Amino acid sequence: MKVYLGCPQHALVNGALGDLGDSCLLVAPKTPVYFRSDAVDWNTFLTKYCLLPASLGTLSERLVFAMARACERVLKRESYFGKVRHMPRFHQQLVHQFVRWGMDALTPDLLEEGGRLTATRFDDTETDLREEWLHKTEELAALWRAWRVELHRLQLVDPAEQWWQAAAALRELSSPAPLKVLLIGFTDFTAVELEILKALDARMQLALALLYDSANPERFAPSQRLLARLQQQICVETVTLASDESASSAPQTIVFSTPNPLTEVESVAREILSLHREGVPFSSIRVLVRQPAGLIEYLDTFFTRYGIPYTAEVSLPLLRSRTVQSVLEGLRLLAGMRTGAEFLAWLAQPRFGLDANAMRLLHALRPQNAPSDRWLVNAHTRHAHTATVGEILQKLVALRETLRTDFYSGLEGLTLLFHEAGVPAPDFEKLLELAQAHAETLQAMPLPQAVEWLERLCTGADYTRAYGSREGVLVLPMEHADLMRGEVVFVLQVLEGVVPRRHPDDPFLREEERLALREALLPLEPRLYLPTRSEYQTGEPMLFYRACAAASQRLYLTYPRTQNDSEALPSFYLQQIPHAETRLYRVEQFTPEAPLHPYDRLLQSGLEYAEPTPILRSQQHRQRVANVDREFSVSELETLARCPFQHLCRYILKVRPPRRGLQLTDIGTAVHRTLYRALREERTPADPQAWAERMQAILQELLNDDPFDLTHWQLQVLEAYATRLLTLFAQREPRYQQQFQLRPAKLEWAFGTATAESDDEYERVASGASDSPQPARYRLRNGLEIRICGVIDRIDWSQDGVAMVIDYKLGATPSKPDLVEARTLQGLLYADVVRRARNVQHLVLAYDHLTAGRRVRFVPYEQTLIQRFRAGEWEGSPRDCVIPMTEREWQGAFQKLRTELEFLIGRLQQVGITPTPGTHCKTCAYADLCRQAQK
Repeated sequence: MKVYLGCPQHALVNGALGDLGDSCLLVAPKTPVYFRSDAVDWNTFLTKYCLLPASLGTLSERLVFAMARACERVLKRESYFGKVRHMPRFHQQLVHQFVRWGMDALTPDLLEEGGRLTATRFDDTETDLREEWLHKTEELAALWRAWRVELHRLQLVDPAEQWWQAAAALRELSSPAPLKVLLIGFTDFTAVELEILKALDARMQLALALLYDSANPERFAPSQRLLARLQQQICVETVTLASDESASSAPQTIVFSTPNPLTEVESVAREILSLHREGVPFSSIRVLVRQPAGLIEYLDTFFTRYGIPYTAEVSLPLLRSRTVQSVLEGLRLLAGMRTGAEFLAWLAQPRFGLDANAMRLLHALRPQNAPSDRWLVNAHTRHAHTATVGEILQKLVALRETLRTDFYSGLEGLTLLFHEAGVPAPDFEKLLELAQAHAETLQAMPLPQAVEWLERLCTGADYTRAYGSREGVLVLPMEHADLMRGEVVFVLQVLEGVVPRRHPDDPFLREEERLALREALLPLEPRLYLPTRSEYQTGEPMLFYRACAAASQRLYLTYPRTQNDSEALPSFYLQQIPHAETRLYRVEQFTPEAPLHPYDRLLQSGLEYAEPTPILRSQQHRQRVANVDREFSVSELETLARCPFQHLCRYILKVRPPRRGLQLTDIGTAVHRTLYRALREERTPADPQAWAERMQAILQELLNDDPFDLTHWQLQVLEAYATRLLTLFAQREPRYQQQFQLRPAKLEWAFGTATAESDDEYERVASGASDSPQPARYRLRNGLEIRICGVIDRIDWSQDGVAMVIDYKLGATPSKPDLVEARTLQGLLYADVVRRARNVQHLVLAYDHLTAGRRVRFVPYEQTLIQRFRAGEWEGSPRDCVIPMTEREWQGAFQKLRTELEFLIGRLQQVGITPTPGTHCKTCAYADLCRQAQK
């Protein structure tokens, strides 16, 4: 076997081919993109030219499943690896280690024997350490044997044994093959691969090209180590080629120092555009990244923005796939591990095609805090025959039942909701492979536990994703970069900890343990090869050299000065680059010098910002806002007076932000409903204590019959607060009725066609009005007539023609100036509607302040009425409870009410939507959409 020594890679390969001839077949390690059409990777070579099995070197998820079974059978809680015996990541690492150890000629028997041999070297004072080492090696050997037993039971083959069988099959072939083969780019071989090379060397003309330079042997330590192993097992003829390291052949080197990884990638993208303008084709440019998974999203974003064609194949964690995350969330929802509100958010994804009307139907379902599987059944029961919605719900209900009987089939059906059958989807393929491999375990678990276990399996799984097109700039890992040499090469993230990278120690056999095992076992098994962390670490200088040697004309080395919100250090390898030009970038100086792309023209000159005029330009939208030929609810008019923009969002655009958690309106709704039912049962309560207990029972019935979308502790808070308010009301209501000589006549009295869509107050109770008169009509001075609807909480009557309009309040009550100046519309509108609809001699407007436990009343200025509605001693200050108003003040308030209505309707006809900021912005649901909100 000939071994060619030289550097760099292109000169070494050309020199070897010149000696062997052009008919030589090139074999390289597996790389994302092959650099020559006549080259094949190592596994393809063994399969195609050596007739070895195609499954050689494949690690399937069934191997991990077998390992999980072996761990379950062998390991106990008190075992050495007992704490991690149920972790899928532990099973995956064990499989990889056992396969690699097996390929390096280590067996369970050798591992156990090596543990005993090395244990004799410990002193008597190290008894605990010796016992721990023996316990560890014996347990690893037992696990290895149990895993092989499980593989035999599942009719699977140990990949390491398959490699050794392939080597034995090659040795048995006696006929030579007329083939010349040159291995390039290799830096290491396992023990079984050396056996295969030994067998191939006897059948064909085999040669190996190794990077090496006698002037700098430390840089090429992996090549020296591999050459020494080859000389021990194979008859080797070394040929040293002259190195091509002259200064004239060195590429121009430029170093980019950027503020952060984002600007690092953007500076690279802009430089690529500049080079392309100079005539460098995209296909001649390489971008090398040590950790592609960490930068691929930045690269994809900027290359797409600047229109740079590129291609990349990146291994990503399976849980980084958004579609896989959606599928796993769907499994949690179908298993009842989430709430109905989270099910709604999941169904809002565009892939389900549900429009706003369909989502509005689903949002109307209550309770949304119910378990997601129960919410699904409820939604399907109500909307099974609704177009689109019913079809999707039917599929989900069927999938839920399938998951319980056949987990894999249910998961496969769920993935089909996210992509079409037959379309390649590597992330879904990996997910289904995991589920199929562990189908026995998953099927035996309850559905929620199976979903959690599948998610744990996904945590340690990776999948390969292709980015870009199959042309343009090549984005490659740094390993084997010199096999795909380019005119221009960018090496990103040249940082300490990345280049060079500190290799982690093997958690199962650390460096000192590997050295001890090698020393003890080499006499028993000369082919044994257990590389250590330090040996891997010596390969870092050669890796950086190969990355730099991949450039023929220009080499760009870039690094960010900060990473992950902390300072980053450039690699000390940069100090070894002679005559490098350094470009220092700052964020504030990152201004395009020339418009390389349409995106640059937006950055070239800044535009002065001007606040847009708050007008609606769509004629259709203007007509919707200006339409006054309809019924206005009292709540809508209050909102219109408070802020036109808030009115636009709620009543015109009908934007309904999601309600989260316990709100004050929930307490108000519960109290309103309870008071409505209690007063209908008993309008003149005699015993306050008994009435309070009855209202508590009614409240409990309401919470059981129509639960709110709240958690358990929030319901407890609501119940406690509402009980306190109802107790206070029960104590004062009999006193008021006895003193005022009034009785409740109308409860939740509706005028007009008030609906939950038009009036917030209507949502609190089901309409229980005994009659629903016509809407209140107001003819304005411009001849326009508007219709107003609403719901009055309560109206009390007396035999002498006195009426009291009562409005329940949880918040603050209006003051007299607010009422006289018509700054509050609700109370005045209610009073005016009752005054005009009924034959009332005297009208009292009252606000029952539920929290303060008192009833604030605006009374006509007559001594008999003032005395009749006077404040009790238990109410506190009289001026806070009884507010007299003269007839002139009443008439002036009603007149200003009409004036305010004229102003509001006129502004609405002119499509005025300019916000009026104030204290209400702090609680406005649309503040995030408003440019003038005062938060």
